[in-house]
Amino acid sequence: MDFIKKLEQLGLLNKGNALDVGAGKLNEAKKLAEKGYIVDAVDINESDVIDPSIHFYKSKIEDFNTEKKYSLIIAQNVLFFTNDPLTNLVKLFNLTEKGGYVCFTLLGKKMIGIRIKTLFVSSKMI
Repeated sequence: MDFIKKLEQLGLLNKGNALDVGAGKLNEAKKLAEKGYIVDAVDINESDVIDPSIHFYKSKIEDFNTEKKYSLIIAQNVLFFTNDPLTNLVKLFNLTEKGGYVCFTLLGKKMIGIRIKTLFVSSKMI
């Protein structure tokens, strides 16, 4: 699933801070940087790709800590492989700014976009 393309089609891409979780070869992170986002990328493996427009962190999501809030977080094909997917998903929600989006896959088959509101979380398929 191409989250970035889908969000763009829906008019939901806004510039701001973005986080690519399980960034691998930084493909999604590069696309976000090209769209004007300030991008952080986290992966448990060192990236062999160097891109000065992306801040790369070698870390498990469980160990990744930041005070930054993100307008967009992408976690594609990664949460299932963590020790506690639900706890890590909640962590991603907590890293999302008001009005931001968390895009993730569940077992690689389904995409859910979740818009964070002040006190409530409402979800919808996109």
